[in-house]
Amino acid sequence: MGNIKTCVNGHNYDSSIYDKCPYCPNGNTGEKTVVNKPMHDSMPTEVNNAASSAKTKIVSAGNYGNENKTTPFQGNTSDNRTNVPNGTKIIVPGEENGFYGQVQNRKLVGFLVSYTLNSQGKSFILYEGKNSIGTDANCDIVISSDPGVSGKHLTILYRSGQFRFKDEFSTNATFVNGNEQEEGNLQNFDIIRIGKTKFVFLAIPQII
Repeated sequence: MGNIKTCVNGHNYDSSIYDKCPYCPNGNTGEKTVVNKPMHDSMPTEVNNAASSAKTKIVSAGNYGNENKTTPFQGNTSDNRTNVPNGTKIIVPGEENGFYGQVQNRKLVGFLVSYTLNSQGKSFILYEGKNSIGTDANCDIVISSDPGVSGKHLTILYRSGQFRFKDEFSTNATFVNGNEQEEGNLQNFDIIRIGKTKFVFLAIPQII
């Protein structure tokens, strides 16, 4: 084994076959080889040149706010794969609200389902407490594609087992089952219209 040599980075290699260490990036340059350990046994180990490593950065999951979304970093490497840690949530644009909406600390109590916004149906979750609806980005349910909807058009409140609605001084009013109404109680399967957008109201029986 007299032909076995050890390079400056600690790699053993056969000097009768190689003039310099074949395991070091760009030869014996003193650059360290970076090994990213897999997070579990089914994920492969990656070996990257530290000088050219440019992977997508994943900010760890937390409140899923704007600061906790996936942030890609561009690099010169041709292998810019995305490594997603276990438990990290990637929020798809356009799905911040609705059935796959933001994580809430409130109890889910009902749905609004619209076939106006999507012919196949689009659902929006109603939570315990106040649920604001309008074009404003701060509303709980954002309807951005209907110019007839006001910034904060309608509020639906769930309290003590009852659903109440209140028109928030909208430009084009709120209609329930075809009748213009300022406020009142909602019953299962009521049809709500704001602007040109219609919703079917669905309450979830509180049996637990």
